Amino acid sequence: VTDGGMEGSPRIIRHPVDKDFTDTELALDLAWKEGCGRTVLFGGGGGRLDHLLALQALFQRPTSPDRWYTGYDEVILIKGDFRAALPAGTVLSLFPLGQEPCRARSYGLKWPLDSLSWGRGDFGLSNVVTAGEIRIDPQEGRFLLVRQLSEGETICPLGLLAGWADQPRQHLVLDLTGVGLEHLAERVQQLRVALGAPVGD
Repeated sequence: VTDGGMEGSPRIIRHPVDKDFTDTELALDLAWKEGCGRTVLFGGGGGRLDHLLALQALFQRPTSPDRWYTGYDEVILIKGDFRAALPAGTVLSLFPLGQEPCRARSYGLKWPLDSLSWGRGDFGLSNVVTAGEIRIDPQEGRFLLVRQLSEGETICPLGLLAGWADQPRQHLVLDLTGVGLEHLAERVQQLRVALGAPVGD
């Protein structure tokens, strides 16, 4: 869904049900073709394991989403020096991406990453934050960080992306499964208003 058509209304792009790409792939491809440099996924999977694995596989590609928020987890692509403020005791896991060996330096984790060389199929489950900030600096390759959202924690597009509209050429990809076409324009307009985007832009 992109802006276009009548002022203040979305342009609906329809694809056949039988197709070679998933809905998420089509949305990401459109975003990148329009020059969007950062993409964040919300939702997805529809409760199907094969769909969740397909979404995870997108991060293996050279051009991939930057973050993914499921109903329970925050998933972050780490391809450069990464820092985050997290409470001590936070549990997170790391997965190497791609075919080549992956190495990283870390700070603020109970089990440091500095001496590890990770290959395809390796992973580090349930590491623990020991300080109020973590730092992961890849020396080779890229990593996927997965953090389970704590009880009562809410991650939503409107709260997470405050000021998003002020950043040039960034893009949201939202899972709108179950939202009928008759309500789609309304949902898109509500999101635009909440993010501070001018109506009709």
